[in-house]
Amino acid sequence: MTEYKDNISRARAQLVEAETNLVETYLTKIREEYQTLEPRQKEFVLGGLDALVNNIENGNFTEQLTPNSSSKKTTRKNLAYDAEEARKIREKLGWTRDKLVKELGLSRGVYTQIGAYESGKIKPSNPPRSKTSEAYLNWLKEQGYNPFEL
Repeated sequence: MTEYKDNISRARAQLVEAETNLVETYLTKIREEYQTLEPRQKEFVLGGLDALVNNIENGNFTEQLTPNSSSKKTTRKNLAYDAEEARKIREKLGWTRDKLVKELGLSRGVYTQIGAYESGKIKPSNPPRSKTSEAYLNWLKEQGYNPFEL
């Protein structure tokens, strides 16, 4: 029985090491490929990384099924930012997301990022770390909604 427990412990340690290696491989790939991207592509990558780091910092992970399990990971919400409130502000003005992106002077590529902010899939970073989150939060502030008290 002890040998069985030792094997399980070793296997778990190997899994942790493999996951860490996978993260390092992803980061290396991103670092290498980033230099070859066009400005719009770089903005997209930075927006995605910004959202990822923000979610990690806030413990804000979306529910997802693990590959070998039917259980769901829990979601913790960042209560400072209310996606529905932000979306309602834009809609009250009669603006589409496309019009908002144009008004903010952002590239068309961030249209989906604004949609993700408004659907609650991702939260704008606090403090803003990208041009997109900074412009979006400043716009919300101008509309009277300042979730992070910037």
